[in-house]
Amino acid sequence: MATSTAAAFQGIGTSVLQALPVMAIVGCTFVVAASVIFGVTMCFVRNPVFKMMYYVYAHTPFGQYIHDFQLSSHATAAAQKRTQLLDAAEAVDGIQLPGAMHSALTSFSVHFPLKTGSRRGLASSVLPIPVMGDNYQYLVLTPASIEAVQDSGIVTDKAGAARAFNAVAVDVSNADLLLSVISALESHTDIAITLTHILTTHRHMDHCGGHRKLVSVWSSRRSGPPPHIIAPLLDPTPGVTRMVQDGDCIPLVPPGGGSGGAHLVAHVMSVPGHTVGHVWYALAPACLDLSTTSSDGSGAGWEAADCPSATADAMLGGEGGAAGAAEAQVSAPCVLFSGDTLFVGGVGKFFEGTPAQMVRNLYDVAGAGDDPSKQACVPRNTVVCTGHEYAQPNLAFVSWLDPSNAAVSQKVQWVSAQRSAAPPRATPVTTIAEECCFNPFMRCHTPGVLTALATQNESVLASASAASDCEVHKSAALLRRAARSAPDSPMRADRSVLTAAMSLLRALKDAEVHTKFALQ
Repeated sequence: MATSTAAAFQGIGTSVLQALPVMAIVGCTFVVAASVIFGVTMCFVRNPVFKMMYYVYAHTPFGQYIHDFQLSSHATAAAQKRTQLLDAAEAVDGIQLPGAMHSALTSFSVHFPLKTGSRRGLASSVLPIPVMGDNYQYLVLTPASIEAVQDSGIVTDKAGAARAFNAVAVDVSNADLLLSVISALESHTDIAITLTHILTTHRHMDHCGGHRKLVSVWSSRRSGPPPHIIAPLLDPTPGVTRMVQDGDCIPLVPPGGGSGGAHLVAHVMSVPGHTVGHVWYALAPACLDLSTTSSDGSGAGWEAADCPSATADAMLGGEGGAAGAAEAQVSAPCVLFSGDTLFVGGVGKFFEGTPAQMVRNLYDVAGAGDDPSKQACVPRNTVVCTGHEYAQPNLAFVSWLDPSNAAVSQKVQWVSAQRSAAPPRATPVTTIAEECCFNPFMRCHTPGVLTALATQNESVLASASAASDCEVHKSAALLRRAARSAPDSPMRADRSVLTAAMSLLRALKDAEVHTKFALQ
Protein backbone atom coordinates (compact mmCIF):
# COMPACT_ATOMS: atom_id res chain seq x y z
CA MET A 1 0.00 0.00 0.00
CA ALA A 2 2.78 2.39 0.99
CA THR A 3 4.68 1.61 -2.19
CA SER A 4 1.65 2.29 -4.40
CA THR A 5 0.91 5.56 -2.58
CA ALA A 6 4.48 6.74 -3.02
CA ALA A 7 4.35 5.86 -6.67
CA ALA A 8 1.14 7.77 -7.11
CA PHE A 9 2.60 10.90 -5.52
CA GLN A 10 5.74 10.52 -7.62
CA GLY A 11 3.59 10.37 -10.75
CA ILE A 12 1.68 13.49 -9.75
CA GLY A 13 4.94 15.33 -9.09
CA THR A 14 6.33 14.30 -12.44
CA SER A 15 3.15 15.51 -14.21
CA VAL A 16 3.31 18.87 -12.45
CA LEU A 17 6.97 19.33 -13.41
CA GLN A 18 6.19 18.46 -17.01
CA ALA A 19 3.32 20.94 -17.03
CA LEU A 20 5.31 23.83 -15.56
CA PRO A 21 6.66 25.10 -18.90
CA VAL A 22 3.18 25.09 -20.40
CA MET A 23 1.76 26.86 -17.34
CA ALA A 24 4.54 29.43 -17.53
CA ILE A 25 3.81 30.08 -21.21
CA VAL A 26 0.07 30.42 -20.51
CA GLY A 27 0.73 32.74 -17.59
CA CYS A 28 3.08 34.94 -19.58
CA THR A 29 0.63 35.05 -22.47
CA PHE A 30 -2.15 36.17 -20.09
CA VAL A 31 0.04 38.88 -18.58
CA VAL A 32 1.08 40.15 -21.99
CA ALA A 33 -2.49 40.11 -23.29
CA ALA A 34 -3.76 41.91 -20.19
CA SER A 35 -1.00 44.51 -20.54
CA VAL A 36 -1.85 45.09 -24.18
CA ILE A 37 -5.55 45.45 -23.42
CA PHE A 38 -4.78 47.82 -20.56
CA GLY A 39 -2.44 49.87 -22.77
CA VAL A 40 -4.96 50.12 -25.58
CA THR A 41 -7.64 51.10 -23.08
CA MET A 42 -5.46 53.83 -21.63
CA CYS A 43 -4.68 55.20 -25.11
CA PHE A 44 -8.09 55.11 -26.77
CA VAL A 45 -10.72 55.15 -24.00
CA ARG A 46 -11.60 58.43 -22.32
CA ASN A 47 -11.21 58.43 -18.52
CA PRO A 48 -10.05 54.77 -18.38
CA VAL A 49 -9.22 54.79 -14.67
CA PHE A 50 -12.66 56.10 -13.75
CA LYS A 51 -14.33 53.54 -16.00
CA MET A 52 -12.39 50.69 -14.45
CA MET A 53 -13.31 51.92 -10.97
CA TYR A 54 -16.94 52.28 -12.07
CA TYR A 55 -16.96 48.72 -13.40
CA VAL A 56 -15.63 47.39 -10.09
CA TYR A 57 -18.26 49.36 -8.16
CA ALA A 58 -21.27 48.59 -10.37
CA HIS A 59 -20.53 45.11 -11.68
CA THR A 60 -18.50 43.19 -9.08
CA PRO A 61 -19.02 42.06 -5.46
CA PHE A 62 -16.46 44.67 -4.38
CA GLY A 63 -19.20 47.27 -4.85
CA GLN A 64 -20.87 46.08 -1.65
CA TYR A 65 -17.68 46.56 0.35
CA ILE A 66 -17.17 50.02 -1.13
CA HIS A 67 -20.75 50.93 -0.22
CA ASP A 68 -20.41 49.62 3.34
CA PHE A 69 -17.24 51.69 3.76
CA GLN A 70 -19.05 54.77 2.44
CA LEU A 71 -21.91 54.24 4.89
CA SER A 72 -19.44 54.00 7.74
CA SER A 73 -17.58 57.09 6.55
CA HIS A 74 -20.76 59.14 6.29
CA ALA A 75 -21.85 58.03 9.76
CA THR A 76 -18.49 59.12 11.19
CA ALA A 77 -18.56 62.45 9.38
CA ALA A 78 -22.14 63.05 10.52
CA ALA A 79 -21.19 62.43 14.12
CA GLN A 80 -18.32 64.90 13.81
CA LYS A 81 -20.55 67.58 12.23
CA ARG A 82 -23.74 66.98 14.20
CA THR A 83 -24.27 70.69 14.86
CA GLN A 84 -24.33 71.33 11.10
CA LEU A 85 -26.81 68.55 10.37
CA LEU A 86 -30.16 67.44 11.64
CA ASP A 87 -30.02 66.27 15.22
CA ALA A 88 -31.62 62.87 15.70
CA ALA A 89 -34.05 64.21 18.30
CA GLU A 90 -35.57 66.57 15.71
CA ALA A 91 -36.21 63.91 13.07
CA VAL A 92 -40.00 63.51 13.11
CA ASP A 93 -41.76 65.47 15.80
CA GLY A 94 -39.65 63.93 18.56
CA ILE A 95 -38.95 60.52 17.01
CA GLN A 96 -35.49 59.33 17.99
CA LEU A 97 -33.33 58.01 15.15
CA PRO A 98 -29.69 56.92 15.08
CA GLY A 99 -27.11 59.29 13.65
CA ALA A 100 -27.52 62.55 11.80
CA MET A 101 -28.99 63.25 8.34
CA HIS A 102 -28.28 65.73 5.57
CA SER A 103 -31.89 67.01 5.55
CA ALA A 104 -34.92 67.21 7.80
CA LEU A 105 -37.16 64.15 7.77
CA THR A 106 -40.46 65.43 6.37
CA SER A 107 -43.36 63.44 4.96
CA PHE A 108 -46.32 64.35 2.77
CA SER A 109 -49.61 62.72 1.83
CA VAL A 110 -50.68 61.89 -1.73
CA HIS A 111 -54.38 61.52 -2.49
CA PHE A 112 -54.91 59.04 -5.35
CA PRO A 113 -58.26 58.97 -7.20
CA LEU A 114 -59.74 55.47 -7.30
CA LYS A 115 -61.00 56.07 -10.82
CA THR A 116 -60.57 58.73 -13.48
CA GLY A 117 -62.45 61.90 -12.61
CA SER A 118 -63.42 60.65 -9.14
CA ARG A 119 -63.09 62.74 -5.98
CA ARG A 120 -63.00 59.58 -3.90
CA GLY A 121 -59.58 58.11 -3.40
CA LEU A 122 -56.84 56.40 -1.51
CA ALA A 123 -54.22 58.37 0.44
CA SER A 124 -50.67 57.30 1.19
CA SER A 125 -47.91 58.92 3.22
CA VAL A 126 -44.59 59.32 1.43
CA LEU A 127 -41.48 59.73 3.56
CA PRO A 128 -38.15 60.68 1.89
CA ILE A 129 -35.43 59.34 4.21
CA PRO A 130 -32.11 61.23 3.85
CA VAL A 131 -29.14 58.86 3.78
CA MET A 132 -25.41 59.09 3.11
CA GLY A 133 -24.22 62.42 1.70
CA ASP A 134 -27.14 63.29 -0.60
CA ASN A 135 -29.16 60.12 -1.24
CA TYR A 136 -32.81 59.46 -0.46
CA GLN A 137 -34.49 56.15 0.22
CA TYR A 138 -38.28 56.29 0.44
CA LEU A 139 -40.98 54.74 2.60
CA VAL A 140 -44.59 54.73 1.37
CA LEU A 141 -47.31 53.94 3.93
CA THR A 142 -50.83 52.93 2.88
CA PRO A 143 -53.64 51.81 5.22
CA ALA A 144 -53.96 48.03 5.10
CA SER A 145 -57.75 48.04 5.38
CA ILE A 146 -59.44 51.07 3.89
CA GLU A 147 -62.60 52.59 2.58
CA ALA A 148 -62.62 55.23 -0.12
CA VAL A 149 -63.05 58.72 1.28
CA GLN A 150 -64.47 61.96 -0.10
CA ASP A 151 -62.04 64.66 -1.26
CA SER A 152 -58.47 64.50 -0.04
CA GLY A 153 -57.24 63.43 3.36
CA ILE A 154 -55.77 60.40 5.02
CA VAL A 155 -57.72 57.19 4.51
CA THR A 156 -58.34 55.62 7.90
CA ASP A 157 -58.84 52.06 9.04
CA LYS A 158 -62.37 50.71 8.67
CA ALA A 159 -62.62 49.90 12.36
CA GLY A 160 -61.12 53.22 13.40
CA ALA A 161 -59.04 51.39 16.00
CA ALA A 162 -55.33 50.56 15.96
CA ARG A 163 -54.24 51.41 12.45
CA ALA A 164 -52.38 48.90 10.30
CA PHE A 165 -50.27 50.09 7.37
CA ASN A 166 -48.65 48.33 4.47
CA ALA A 167 -45.29 49.83 3.58
CA VAL A 168 -43.18 49.88 0.44
CA ALA A 169 -39.54 51.00 0.52
CA VAL A 170 -37.70 52.32 -2.51
CA ASP A 171 -33.94 52.22 -3.19
CA VAL A 172 -32.78 50.96 0.20
CA SER A 173 -29.10 51.73 0.74
CA ASN A 174 -29.14 51.78 4.56
CA ALA A 175 -31.13 48.92 6.09
CA ASP A 176 -30.45 49.95 9.70
CA LEU A 177 -31.86 53.41 9.12
CA LEU A 178 -34.95 52.07 7.32
CA LEU A 179 -35.78 49.62 10.12
CA SER A 180 -35.13 52.29 12.75
CA VAL A 181 -37.55 54.66 11.00
CA ILE A 182 -40.23 51.96 10.83
CA SER A 183 -39.81 51.06 14.51
CA ALA A 184 -39.81 54.72 15.53
CA LEU A 185 -43.00 55.41 13.57
CA GLU A 186 -44.72 52.43 15.18
CA SER A 187 -43.81 53.42 18.71
CA HIS A 188 -44.41 57.13 18.23
CA THR A 189 -47.73 57.01 16.36
CA ASP A 190 -49.19 53.74 17.67
CA ILE A 191 -49.50 52.09 14.27
CA ALA A 192 -48.48 48.68 12.95
CA ILE A 193 -46.40 48.60 9.77
CA THR A 194 -45.92 45.63 7.44
CA LEU A 195 -43.07 46.13 4.99
CA THR A 196 -44.26 44.22 1.92
CA HIS A 197 -41.92 45.24 -0.90
CA ILE A 198 -38.61 46.89 -1.65
CA LEU A 199 -38.48 48.48 -5.10
CA THR A 200 -35.05 49.01 -6.66
CA THR A 201 -34.59 51.36 -9.60
CA HIS A 202 -31.06 50.24 -10.55
CA ARG A 203 -28.06 48.29 -9.38
CA HIS A 204 -25.80 51.05 -8.03
CA MET A 205 -25.03 50.27 -4.40
CA ASP A 206 -26.20 53.64 -3.10
CA HIS A 207 -29.67 52.44 -4.19
CA CYS A 208 -29.54 48.75 -3.26
CA GLY A 209 -26.62 48.33 -0.85
CA GLY A 210 -28.94 47.72 2.10
CA HIS A 211 -30.52 44.54 0.73
CA ARG A 212 -28.10 41.99 2.21
CA LYS A 213 -28.15 43.65 5.62
CA LEU A 214 -31.95 43.82 5.62
CA VAL A 215 -32.31 40.12 4.86
CA SER A 216 -29.68 39.12 7.42
CA VAL A 217 -31.15 41.08 10.34
CA TRP A 218 -34.84 40.77 9.48
CA SER A 219 -35.68 37.83 11.76
CA SER A 220 -33.99 39.46 14.75
CA ARG A 221 -35.65 42.88 14.34
CA ARG A 222 -39.03 42.26 12.71
CA SER A 223 -41.76 39.62 12.80
CA GLY A 224 -43.38 38.05 9.77
CA PRO A 225 -41.87 37.20 6.39
CA PRO A 226 -39.24 39.49 4.88
CA PRO A 227 -40.34 41.85 2.10
CA HIS A 228 -40.18 40.99 -1.57
CA ILE A 229 -37.11 42.61 -3.14
CA ILE A 230 -37.94 43.79 -6.66
CA ALA A 231 -35.20 44.71 -9.14
CA PRO A 232 -34.83 45.25 -12.90
CA LEU A 233 -34.14 42.18 -15.00
CA LEU A 234 -31.12 43.84 -16.63
CA ASP A 235 -29.84 45.32 -13.34
CA PRO A 236 -29.75 42.37 -10.89
CA THR A 237 -29.17 43.37 -7.28
CA PRO A 238 -28.32 41.50 -4.04
CA GLY A 239 -31.16 39.54 -2.44
CA VAL A 240 -33.60 40.05 -5.33
CA THR A 241 -36.71 37.85 -5.17
CA ARG A 242 -38.39 39.06 -8.36
CA MET A 243 -36.96 40.62 -11.49
CA VAL A 244 -39.16 42.97 -13.52
CA GLN A 245 -39.09 44.63 -16.90
CA ASP A 246 -40.93 47.26 -18.88
CA GLY A 247 -44.72 46.90 -18.67
CA ASP A 248 -44.82 44.75 -15.54
CA CYS A 249 -47.35 45.62 -12.84
CA ILE A 250 -46.69 44.64 -9.21
CA PRO A 251 -49.57 44.47 -6.68
CA LEU A 252 -48.23 46.02 -3.48
CA VAL A 253 -50.02 43.74 -1.03
CA PRO A 254 -48.62 41.50 1.73
CA PRO A 255 -47.72 37.87 0.91
CA GLY A 256 -50.93 35.86 0.76
CA GLY A 257 -52.99 39.02 1.08
CA GLY A 258 -54.63 38.72 -2.32
CA SER A 259 -55.07 41.58 -4.74
CA GLY A 260 -58.71 42.51 -4.21
CA GLY A 261 -59.99 45.82 -2.87
CA ALA A 262 -58.34 49.22 -3.07
CA HIS A 263 -54.57 48.91 -3.08
CA LEU A 264 -51.55 50.35 -4.85
CA VAL A 265 -49.69 48.76 -7.73
CA ALA A 266 -46.26 49.62 -9.13
CA HIS A 267 -46.13 50.13 -12.90
CA VAL A 268 -42.64 49.36 -14.23
CA MET A 269 -41.19 51.59 -16.96
CA SER A 270 -37.83 50.92 -18.61
CA VAL A 271 -35.59 54.03 -18.75
CA PRO A 272 -32.06 52.88 -19.69
CA GLY A 273 -29.18 55.30 -19.83
CA HIS A 274 -27.82 55.81 -16.34
CA THR A 275 -27.55 52.02 -16.21
CA VAL A 276 -28.56 49.53 -18.85
CA GLY A 277 -31.51 48.24 -16.84
CA HIS A 278 -32.71 51.33 -14.94
CA VAL A 279 -36.49 51.43 -14.37
CA TRP A 280 -39.07 53.81 -12.95
CA TYR A 281 -41.86 52.70 -10.63
CA ALA A 282 -45.17 54.58 -10.89
CA LEU A 283 -47.33 53.85 -7.84
CA ALA A 284 -51.07 54.23 -8.41
CA PRO A 285 -54.35 52.59 -7.34
CA ALA A 286 -54.88 49.24 -9.04
CA CYS A 287 -58.21 50.37 -10.50
CA LEU A 288 -56.82 53.53 -12.13
CA ASP A 289 -55.79 53.45 -15.80
CA LEU A 290 -52.87 55.88 -16.13
CA SER A 291 -53.11 55.88 -19.90
CA THR A 292 -56.48 57.68 -19.75
CA THR A 293 -55.77 59.91 -16.76
CA SER A 294 -55.19 63.58 -17.40
CA SER A 295 -53.53 66.18 -15.26
CA ASP A 296 -56.91 67.47 -14.12
CA GLY A 297 -58.43 64.00 -13.62
CA SER A 298 -60.88 64.34 -16.47
CA GLY A 299 -59.54 61.44 -18.48
CA ALA A 300 -59.46 63.46 -21.69
CA GLY A 301 -55.74 63.97 -22.12
CA TRP A 302 -53.92 67.15 -21.13
CA GLU A 303 -52.60 70.36 -22.55
CA ALA A 304 -49.08 71.69 -22.05
CA ALA A 305 -49.36 72.78 -18.43
CA ASP A 306 -48.16 76.02 -16.95
CA CYS A 307 -45.57 75.72 -14.22
CA PRO A 308 -47.30 74.89 -10.91
CA SER A 309 -46.86 77.82 -8.59
CA ALA A 310 -46.20 75.95 -5.38
CA THR A 311 -46.36 72.20 -6.00
CA ALA A 312 -43.17 71.31 -4.16
CA ASP A 313 -43.85 73.88 -1.44
CA ALA A 314 -47.22 72.28 -0.81
CA MET A 315 -45.52 68.93 -0.27
CA LEU A 316 -42.22 69.67 1.45
CA GLY A 317 -42.29 73.35 2.32
CA GLY A 318 -43.60 73.07 5.85
CA GLU A 319 -43.00 71.16 9.03
CA GLY A 320 -44.71 67.95 7.97
CA GLY A 321 -44.83 64.87 10.11
CA ALA A 322 -45.17 61.21 9.26
CA ALA A 323 -48.02 58.72 9.47
CA GLY A 324 -50.15 60.41 12.05
CA ALA A 325 -48.55 63.83 12.43
CA ALA A 326 -49.88 66.79 10.46
CA GLU A 327 -48.85 66.26 6.85
CA ALA A 328 -48.88 68.41 3.76
CA GLN A 329 -51.19 66.96 1.12
CA VAL A 330 -51.28 66.86 -2.66
CA SER A 331 -53.65 65.15 -5.10
CA ALA A 332 -52.10 63.20 -7.99
CA PRO A 333 -52.86 60.14 -10.13
CA CYS A 334 -49.54 58.49 -9.29
CA VAL A 335 -46.17 58.87 -7.60
CA LEU A 336 -43.13 58.15 -9.75
CA PHE A 337 -39.81 57.03 -8.24
CA SER A 338 -37.20 58.12 -10.74
CA GLY A 339 -33.97 56.88 -9.13
CA ASP A 340 -31.01 58.45 -10.91
CA THR A 341 -32.66 59.15 -14.28
CA LEU A 342 -34.61 62.34 -13.54
CA PHE A 343 -33.74 64.94 -10.89
CA VAL A 344 -35.00 68.38 -9.96
CA GLY A 345 -33.55 70.50 -12.75
CA GLY A 346 -31.45 67.74 -14.28
CA VAL A 347 -30.89 64.11 -15.20
CA GLY A 348 -28.42 61.40 -14.22
CA LYS A 349 -25.13 60.74 -15.98
CA PHE A 350 -25.18 58.44 -19.02
CA PHE A 351 -22.89 55.81 -17.49
CA GLU A 352 -24.27 52.94 -19.55
CA GLY A 353 -26.40 54.60 -22.19
CA THR A 354 -26.73 57.29 -24.81
CA PRO A 355 -28.32 60.72 -25.24
CA ALA A 356 -30.84 59.15 -27.63
CA GLN A 357 -32.03 56.85 -24.84
CA MET A 358 -32.49 59.81 -22.50
CA VAL A 359 -34.52 61.62 -25.17
CA ARG A 360 -36.78 58.58 -25.35
CA ASN A 361 -37.05 58.45 -21.52
CA LEU A 362 -38.02 62.09 -21.12
CA TYR A 363 -40.03 62.70 -24.28
CA ASP A 364 -41.77 59.36 -24.84
CA VAL A 365 -42.12 58.02 -21.29
CA ALA A 366 -42.32 61.20 -19.20
CA GLY A 367 -44.08 63.27 -21.87
CA ALA A 368 -41.78 66.26 -22.32
CA GLY A 369 -42.49 68.41 -25.36
CA ASP A 370 -45.46 70.32 -26.69
CA ASP A 371 -47.01 67.69 -28.98
CA PRO A 372 -50.65 67.34 -27.78
CA SER A 373 -51.12 64.20 -29.90
CA LYS A 374 -48.43 62.26 -28.07
CA GLN A 375 -49.62 60.13 -25.14
CA ALA A 376 -46.97 59.73 -22.42
CA CYS A 377 -46.82 56.86 -19.94
CA VAL A 378 -47.64 59.11 -16.98
CA PRO A 379 -49.76 62.28 -16.60
CA ARG A 380 -48.18 65.71 -16.30
CA ASN A 381 -49.28 66.12 -12.67
CA THR A 382 -47.44 62.97 -11.59
CA VAL A 383 -45.48 63.51 -8.36
CA VAL A 384 -41.82 62.59 -8.91
CA CYS A 385 -39.58 61.41 -6.05
CA THR A 386 -35.94 61.63 -7.13
CA GLY A 387 -32.94 59.78 -5.74
CA HIS A 388 -30.60 62.59 -4.67
CA GLU A 389 -30.51 66.07 -3.15
CA TYR A 390 -29.25 67.67 -6.37
CA ALA A 391 -31.63 70.61 -6.76
CA GLN A 392 -29.18 73.40 -5.86
CA PRO A 393 -26.25 72.38 -8.10
CA ASN A 394 -28.61 71.51 -10.96
CA LEU A 395 -30.41 74.84 -10.75
CA ALA A 396 -27.11 76.73 -10.71
CA PHE A 397 -26.43 75.26 -14.16
CA VAL A 398 -29.99 75.95 -15.34
CA SER A 399 -29.75 79.58 -14.19
CA TRP A 400 -26.59 79.96 -16.28
CA LEU A 401 -28.11 78.35 -19.36
CA ASP A 402 -31.63 79.82 -19.25
CA PRO A 403 -31.42 83.07 -17.21
CA SER A 404 -34.54 84.67 -18.68
CA ASN A 405 -36.82 81.80 -17.58
CA ALA A 406 -39.02 83.09 -14.72
CA ALA A 407 -39.80 79.52 -13.60
CA VAL A 408 -36.08 78.94 -13.00
CA SER A 409 -35.78 82.02 -10.79
CA GLN A 410 -38.87 80.99 -8.84
CA LYS A 411 -37.54 77.50 -8.24
CA VAL A 412 -34.08 78.75 -7.27
CA GLN A 413 -35.58 81.02 -4.61
CA TRP A 414 -37.69 78.21 -3.18
CA VAL A 415 -34.83 75.70 -3.08
CA SER A 416 -32.46 78.25 -1.53
CA ALA A 417 -34.97 78.95 1.23
CA GLN A 418 -35.43 75.25 1.91
CA ARG A 419 -31.73 74.41 2.02
CA SER A 420 -30.80 77.45 4.14
CA ALA A 421 -33.28 76.47 6.86
CA ALA A 422 -32.01 74.94 10.08
CA PRO A 423 -31.99 72.00 9.67
CA PRO A 424 -31.96 71.99 5.83
CA ARG A 425 -35.24 70.83 4.31
CA ALA A 426 -35.48 68.19 1.62
CA THR A 427 -36.05 69.26 -2.00
CA PRO A 428 -36.02 65.99 -4.05
CA VAL A 429 -39.75 65.95 -4.87
CA THR A 430 -41.20 67.58 -7.97
CA THR A 431 -43.76 66.95 -10.73
CA ILE A 432 -43.48 66.22 -14.44
CA ALA A 433 -45.29 69.49 -15.23
CA GLU A 434 -42.92 71.49 -13.06
CA GLU A 435 -39.81 69.97 -14.63
CA CYS A 436 -41.20 70.79 -18.08
CA CYS A 437 -41.08 74.45 -17.04
CA PHE A 438 -37.41 74.73 -16.06
CA ASN A 439 -35.47 71.45 -16.49
CA PRO A 440 -33.44 72.00 -19.69
CA PHE A 441 -33.20 68.27 -20.37
CA MET A 442 -36.99 68.27 -20.72
CA ARG A 443 -36.89 71.51 -22.72
CA CYS A 444 -34.51 70.45 -25.51
CA HIS A 445 -37.23 71.43 -27.98
CA THR A 446 -37.61 75.03 -26.81
CA PRO A 447 -36.07 77.97 -28.71
CA GLY A 448 -34.39 79.37 -25.62
CA VAL A 449 -32.47 76.18 -24.77
CA LEU A 450 -31.62 75.40 -28.41
CA THR A 451 -30.31 78.91 -29.05
CA ALA A 452 -28.20 78.86 -25.88
CA LEU A 453 -26.65 75.56 -26.94
CA ALA A 454 -26.06 76.53 -30.57
CA THR A 455 -24.20 79.72 -29.64
CA GLN A 456 -21.59 78.29 -27.26
CA ASN A 457 -18.03 79.25 -28.23
CA GLU A 458 -15.09 76.92 -28.78
CA SER A 459 -13.64 77.42 -25.30
CA VAL A 460 -16.83 76.20 -23.68
CA LEU A 461 -17.11 73.28 -26.11
CA ALA A 462 -13.49 72.27 -25.53
CA SER A 463 -14.05 72.23 -21.78
CA ALA A 464 -17.19 70.11 -22.21
CA SER A 465 -15.47 67.72 -24.60
CA ALA A 466 -12.64 67.13 -22.14
CA ALA A 467 -15.07 66.23 -19.36
CA SER A 468 -17.58 64.07 -21.20
CA ASP A 469 -17.92 61.08 -23.51
CA CYS A 470 -20.72 62.81 -25.41
CA GLU A 471 -20.04 63.94 -28.97
CA VAL A 472 -19.74 67.61 -28.12
CA HIS A 473 -18.45 69.16 -31.36
CA LYS A 474 -20.62 66.96 -33.58
CA SER A 475 -23.72 67.89 -31.55
CA ALA A 476 -22.85 71.59 -31.57
CA ALA A 477 -22.30 71.53 -35.34
CA LEU A 478 -25.68 69.87 -35.91
CA LEU A 479 -27.45 72.48 -33.78
CA ARG A 480 -25.70 75.33 -35.62
CA ARG A 481 -26.69 73.89 -39.00
CA ALA A 482 -30.28 73.58 -37.81
CA ALA A 483 -30.23 77.21 -36.63
CA ARG A 484 -28.80 78.45 -39.95
CA SER A 485 -31.40 76.52 -41.94
CA ALA A 486 -34.20 78.59 -40.41
CA PRO A 487 -32.67 81.94 -39.40
CA ASP A 488 -35.99 83.78 -39.20
CA SER A 489 -38.01 81.14 -37.33
CA PRO A 490 -37.61 78.90 -34.27
CA MET A 491 -35.36 75.91 -34.77
CA ARG A 492 -37.30 72.74 -35.69
CA ALA A 493 -36.65 70.17 -32.95
CA ASP A 494 -36.77 66.81 -34.72
CA ARG A 495 -35.30 63.71 -33.12
CA SER A 496 -31.77 64.40 -34.29
CA VAL A 497 -31.90 67.92 -32.87
CA LEU A 498 -33.28 66.66 -29.57
CA THR A 499 -30.51 64.05 -29.33
CA ALA A 500 -27.81 66.61 -30.15
CA ALA A 501 -29.23 69.01 -27.55
CA MET A 502 -29.38 66.25 -24.94
CA SER A 503 -25.78 65.27 -25.67
CA LEU A 504 -24.47 68.81 -25.45
CA LEU A 505 -26.47 69.58 -22.29
CA ARG A 506 -25.04 66.54 -20.53
CA ALA A 507 -21.49 67.44 -21.56
CA LEU A 508 -21.84 71.07 -20.42
CA LYS A 509 -23.20 69.94 -17.06
CA ASP A 510 -20.47 67.30 -16.67
CA ALA A 511 -17.86 70.01 -17.22
CA GLU A 512 -19.57 72.40 -14.78
CA VAL A 513 -19.10 75.14 -17.38
CA HIS A 514 -21.42 77.47 -15.47
CA THR A 515 -18.67 77.85 -12.86
CA LYS A 516 -16.04 78.76 -15.49
CA PHE A 517 -17.67 80.74 -18.28
CA ALA A 518 -20.21 83.49 -18.78
CA LEU A 519 -23.21 82.58 -20.94
CA GLN A 520 -22.53 83.27 -24.62
